[in-house]
Amino acid sequence: MPPQDLPPGLYDHPLSAAIHQALASQPESLCQLQPLDPAEAPQRLARYLRQLSETALAALPEAQRKQQQLALVNQIVALLQQQAPAAISAGDQLHLSARLLQELRAAPLLPGQDPITRPLIPLAAGTLLINAPSEPSVGLALQAECPSADRPSSSGTATALRLHQVERAGATDRRALDWLVEQGAQLRVSSDTRRTRLHAKANGQGESIEEAKQDLQAAIELLLEDREADIRRGLPPDAVRMSLQIG
Repeated sequence: MPPQDLPPGLYDHPLSAAIHQALASQPESLCQLQPLDPAEAPQRLARYLRQLSETALAALPEAQRKQQQLALVNQIVALLQQQAPAAISAGDQLHLSARLLQELRAAPLLPGQDPITRPLIPLAAGTLLINAPSEPSVGLALQAECPSADRPSSSGTATALRLHQVERAGATDRRALDWLVEQGAQLRVSSDTRRTRLHAKANGQGESIEEAKQDLQAAIELLLEDREADIRRGLPPDAVRMSLQIG
């Protein structure tokens, strides 16, 4: 970070030599420095090193850039191995072929058999999908995830997927939720205002008025069931329960 890019404000940046030099001309009362937490040091320092590494790798000359990038990374790995031989080994060096392992099959593909569909989001990346126009939709991303996702094992366990569905201005797509249920997902609507500031709403959707009414009724029943279950969880064991029919 160049010294001229240090306007007043909040920061969360490791103290580099350039920043230290820029702060030397500032009164101590204007600068707040905090010791690096040993528990957070590996993550923070690795993040800082990653930023510098990306900048350096992208700045290498275009001529034989890939080979130079591999060589530079292997130099860093060799230095890490020298400093921490118990954690880093020679096997961590990148192969000079510059390839990515994409899949390891249990058996060869049969004639006419297609490879497993890869997710839209790379396995090594994490992305928050918000249905933005320039990003993959949540529905397409889920469909691409399912072919390679874990399936229930013989012990009955399965990989869990948690979706945070926010209802704003009818944004919930009932058809998408129905599709998730068909794939085995368990849905729950939370309207507990003690744990969230979102307000659960019930909207009806359908091709006709009657279908929209039925959809709305199902949504209301789901909300009421959730509220009843949430209230029961807060009752003492000796609470008296009785049903009251109105109307």
